[in-house]
Amino acid sequence: MGYEIEFYKTESGRNPVAEFIRSLQKKQYARIVQDMTLLQTMGSDLHYPYVDFIRGDKYKGLMELRTKQANNIFRTFYFVVIKDESENSEKAVLLHAIQKKTDKTPKKELETALARMKDYKSRG
Repeated sequence: MGYEIEFYKTESGRNPVAEFIRSLQKKQYARIVQDMTLLQTMGSDLHYPYVDFIRGDKYKGLMELRTKQANNIFRTFYFVVIKDESENSEKAVLLHAIQKKTDKTPKKELETALARMKDYKSRG
């Protein structure tokens, strides 16, 4: 069963993931949207190398959608929310997206995703 996809919005209404994606070149944009569609279609059945858990207790529940287009590597951080237990439906909330330029994901980027996840949960 797939996921409903929801884009995180700040309290002021900004949509940082959509803003990031729209800033990309056409082929990069298309590839990220293609991978998001896979996430939407396959949900928890989509595995590595497309998705991976962020390691560490601090980041529990935080995941990354891993996109590669030519020599460009992108990460879209998200977490999964149970939308309706009776129907076993879930949604993936897309929190933060980056172009990865180093082997290790910068801690600053993980902290941004974590802060957005906490903000989302606090606003219900």
